[in-house]
Amino acid sequence: MQIEQISPPGYEDRISRLKNRVVLQPHELCIERAKLFTESYKSTKGEVPNIRFAKAMRHLFTNMTIKIWDDEFIVGNRCTKFVGTPLYPEVRVDTIEQDINLYNNRETQRLLLSDVDKQIILEEIIPYWKNEEETTKSRFDSYLSPELTDLMLNLPYIVDTNITNGTGHFFPGHHNVLKVGFNGLIQKAREKMKEFSKDQKKMNFLESVIIVLDGSKEFIQRFSILATELAEKESSSNRKKELYEIAEICSNISGNPPSSFKEAFQLLYFTHIIAGLEDGGFAISIGRIDQVLYPFYFED
Repeated sequence: MQIEQISPPGYEDRISRLKNRVVLQPHELCIERAKLFTESYKSTKGEVPNIRFAKAMRHLFTNMTIKIWDDEFIVGNRCTKFVGTPLYPEVRVDTIEQDINLYNNRETQRLLLSDVDKQIILEEIIPYWKNEEETTKSRFDSYLSPELTDLMLNLPYIVDTNITNGTGHFFPGHHNVLKVGFNGLIQKAREKMKEFSKDQKKMNFLESVIIVLDGSKEFIQRFSILATELAEKESSSNRKKELYEIAEICSNISGNPPSSFKEAFQLLYFTHIIAGLEDGGFAISIGRIDQVLYPFYFED
């Protein structure tokens, strides 16, 4: 079987524009995730820890600023900056406090931080997570004896991510999402709740899964709404058409499994962004994207 390769006109210029923007854009810190997580945790004190985290994720998905940048066709952002990183104060706040005056000036991994955002970190985020919550790092430290604490402080090399985020290097279950969609995963979780109805710990976990999946659905649906709004204001007929297509794709995959290659690619990208917003770890791999997407590619 011969497959015809079709390249959209102007794609080289488009890719060049996107590439140049990424390369030339300064690296920045975004505090929005930290602010929204802090808001949520303040409102859920006393609740089960994994439920609190799930509610914080849902609060993030339903309130964070979403972007559809110029020239984008595959959409989704994890922070307000074009090239930026969010903060994860629930993991550890000590390094944020330690680096707060260094972000703008350090030679390695310089991250621009505005004075306004710096004040919010100093006045709202650091005090709350330092004094009123147990972070992943502070909980780990509480289990150490004084001798072990002293040993760790004097080791010339230690991988802190083993203690906090985990080392990363994992594969999100993209194939699971592509197979049944978020609605299908929610249904599976509800079925498991019937099976484990007498085990409260497992019930709490499954409830947290459903909360995050519901938030993920709304997160994607918000992009559909935004794409429609942008399309209605767009003067270019080609871009208007693209934005309406983006809106339709996002609407279709917000709960349902994809029915085309474009929908599958977009859902995989959303799932990957969600994994990064949740974990904050390192080397979250896209996995065997060729195997995962091939059936959709072949059908198209």
